[in-house]
Amino acid sequence: MKCAITLEDGVLLIRLSDVIQNADLLELFHLVKDAESRTPATPHRLTDLTGLTELRLNFAGMNDVVRLRKALTFPNSFKSAIVAPEPAQFGFARMFQTLNDHPQIEIRVFRDLPSAREWLASPKVVAH
Repeated sequence: MKCAITLEDGVLLIRLSDVIQNADLLELFHLVKDAESRTPATPHRLTDLTGLTELRLNFAGMNDVVRLRKALTFPNSFKSAIVAPEPAQFGFARMFQTLNDHPQIEIRVFRDLPSAREWLASPKVVAH
């Protein structure tokens, strides 16, 4: 997996490319946690799966990472948009969304970047 994480206009942009497998999810967890620690407030995020060429993931691998994420407490609630244009990407993104019922994170899955950016720009954050 190749991963680029940048902060653009107050949004944490996570771009993934190449092949992703279960072990990469744990690496991604730590990279995002590190990026979040550099800001006083947890920024909204946009995860772009468009560049992924293959998914070698399963429920167990995803669930392990989601459990780590759910154990965290953040300084604020935030939105997390996932752009997943391909059917398999969309399915795994929806699995992540369903498993990650963190009370401070509102996750939505989109097929395209403009829709995801529009949702992130809307002011409302719904805490669970």
